[in-house]
Amino acid sequence: MEECVFCKIANKEEPLEKIIFEDKDFLVFPSKYPASETHLLIIPKKHIQSMAHVNEGDGEILGRMLLLSRKIAEQEKIIDYKLVFNVGKYLHVPHLHLHIVAGNLENDRV
Repeated sequence: MEECVFCKIANKEEPLEKIIFEDKDFLVFPSKYPASETHLLIIPKKHIQSMAHVNEGDGEILGRMLLLSRKIAEQEKIIDYKLVFNVGKYLHVPHLHLHIVAGNLENDRV
């Protein structure tokens, strides 16, 4: 995707201040607009617009994203956290990403 900011980040066309984790398929970094004390994003380097656009062939990516979230939480010593996928009007960047949010949240009930 030419105009996708997360694709540009994954392709090193846009700089990141900090990278928490990177491998050939995923990138993890702090949110530019944090909703809590800890707010990390896990993005696949493959462009998928959102959870509403995944197909059966994307199951491995989704499973690996969830496993990676656990690894990152352990690595960053995050004990109490939420994992969030946004879709539709809640999706601000049209590229699948998983939020890891922890700390003081305005509303702990979702």
